[in-house]
Amino acid sequence: MKQPTTIPLRATLLLLALLAVIGQASATEIIEDNDIFYFTSNQDAWGNPTEEFAIAVDCKDYISNLVIPEKVSYNGKTYTVKQVGGFGGKSSITSVVIGDSVQQITGTAFENCSNLSTLTIGKSVNSIGGFTGCHIKKLIYKAENEIDYGYGWNEFPFKEVEQVEIGNNVETIPNNFCYETKLTEVVIPASVKTISDGAFYGCSSLRNLSFSSSTNSITLQNSVFANCGFFNLTIPASIIKMGKECFTGCRDLQSVKVSAANTHYDSRNNCNAIIETATNTLVVGCMNTVIPSSVLTIGRAAFCDCVNLTEITIPNSVKIIDKSAFAHCSNLTSIDIPNSVTEIRSSFNNTGLINVVIPNSVKILEGWAFAHCKQLTSVIIGDSVEFIGDLAFSSCEQLVNIQIPDNIKIVSGTDYRTGRYATFMGTPWYNSQPDGLLYIGKAAYHYLGAMPAKTELVIREGTYSISENAFGDDNIDHDCSGLISVSFPKSLRYIGGRAFGGCEGLTEIVIPDSVIMLGSYAFSCCSGLERVTIGKGMKTIEEYPFYRCSNLTSITCLATVPPLLRGSEEEPYRYILSNGAEEIIWNTIVDGFDEMTYTNATLFVPKGSEDAYKTAEKWKKFIHIVGIDVHTDVCDVNGDGVVNISDLNNVVNDILSGKGDSSMDVNGDGSVNISDINIIVQSILTSN
Repeated sequence: MKQPTTIPLRATLLLLALLAVIGQASATEIIEDNDIFYFTSNQDAWGNPTEEFAIAVDCKDYISNLVIPEKVSYNGKTYTVKQVGGFGGKSSITSVVIGDSVQQITGTAFENCSNLSTLTIGKSVNSIGGFTGCHIKKLIYKAENEIDYGYGWNEFPFKEVEQVEIGNNVETIPNNFCYETKLTEVVIPASVKTISDGAFYGCSSLRNLSFSSSTNSITLQNSVFANCGFFNLTIPASIIKMGKECFTGCRDLQSVKVSAANTHYDSRNNCNAIIETATNTLVVGCMNTVIPSSVLTIGRAAFCDCVNLTEITIPNSVKIIDKSAFAHCSNLTSIDIPNSVTEIRSSFNNTGLINVVIPNSVKILEGWAFAHCKQLTSVIIGDSVEFIGDLAFSSCEQLVNIQIPDNIKIVSGTDYRTGRYATFMGTPWYNSQPDGLLYIGKAAYHYLGAMPAKTELVIREGTYSISENAFGDDNIDHDCSGLISVSFPKSLRYIGGRAFGGCEGLTEIVIPDSVIMLGSYAFSCCSGLERVTIGKGMKTIEEYPFYRCSNLTSITCLATVPPLLRGSEEEPYRYILSNGAEEIIWNTIVDGFDEMTYTNATLFVPKGSEDAYKTAEKWKKFIHIVGIDVHTDVCDVNGDGVVNISDLNNVVNDILSGKGDSSMDVNGDGSVNISDINIIVQSILTSN
């Protein structure tokens, strides 16, 4: 090794360049060692005091194979090399070895080193940047830490990698490690315990995957091998956990086998699939899968993007078909859904299905269930379906025939921004419906066509819900400015988000006692609205249902317990169908009214409940809270002000129908039965 020398002019230039890369630092020397220049520092890149160390910052222009050592010596001192930066634009460099002491490769370290094709990353590296504009073909990875890539996916620098070697001490393969590279094979060493999200996502040329013998338990996180090019797949005994969509989009996959020694997953009966043993969930399938009769759930994205799948038999054991289970199976033109299935989630979007029969066993048809099925012409929906989610049949451009049962209670509404990509809108079936209010089962779905001036709308009895944006003027199909009043039925449970948004002609709203939930922005921008009455059954109000209702002066809330003002990212349908008994994760506390409404309007509440409202979140913002006498006889189930034979008949009919209407639960025990009848009979006899 030749004696390092101090180079005053070069030191000045390198110092200026380095300060631009790492911010302020306390300089001691610029030194040269083996034609590599280093900056010595006793501060890290953020100016924090630390022990003295060296940062590799430049090299002579003729260097081809650059090796960054662990230590350099100068004037009797030894410095540990911890950072690398400042080699940008060095066209002579073809390979780089980052020493095991280096922790950070700064943001422009090797930027535009256009001939750099081989890179070795040392074991201590925890932050990588600075390879934009390189053409790395071979990556040798020895890092033993979690690594932070300083890139977005669209700027990922290793997409040209064709060969990767993973060190024998690596325990974690980081997020997006070889995202969309040109790898053809990967060997996972025995040391690996975790393969992180998207590690080999989109490696479409990756055909061969092997795991070295390992006593470790290996966890695969989400999408680790999604959209890879495997033909055959073997899962070893060491894999104990697989995240979501680990092998989604491996469209060429023909055979799948799980080691017989694996206690967490299996491929029973040579089924050409991966089944989670404990739950009997099929998590990965392929074009040649035969679903065993013991499978209970077809898992999330199990066959997603399997374009070579032309037919599949779903056995009678299956209860749930999960999200994207058969999404993008473009050559799957027919399927028999057995009577065992109770839930269809976003399971069949973008398939080639032509005709669909949803069996009577299904209760829940979630969003995107059959969206973008361009060849779908006919759908028969089973009698037990109660809920149809967002975009369930959106962009089904040939769907002309839909058989809809009366039992449907909730239909997610229109996309208020476009009006096109909603549950039914855009289908020929929808376009053929006459003008006026369209009911889908027990849901008031949408008002079609022009609304006449001075419309007084009466929602028919038996209606369970009003869909999102059913009347709101954000919808491209109609103008609700003619709506001057609306009467709700006593059967109503839910008023959806933006259902009446922008209906400026409304001056008063009376929400019946039967409603348990009010959707976000339900009456937003109703500038003519002056008075609102919220029924005693209200339990949950989502964000800003009365946003920009600037003329509100009177709000009456008849619920003795202040309704919950909360917002959630989850669909509320389970909560509504269970009359509020379902557990749901509410993410945030929200406002229900504008700030000026809290100041200018009076909130009337049942006498005796004033203190509850004055301490409840958001309700306590009202300056004027007044207690009023309210008729609250629980035996008056029809709300007509008297307890008589009509109330008794309503409860009897509810019991016979099996609906379990919460407003009929007189004694509050959670069910409607003979006990409720006895209480009403006693009330009638006493009053007489």
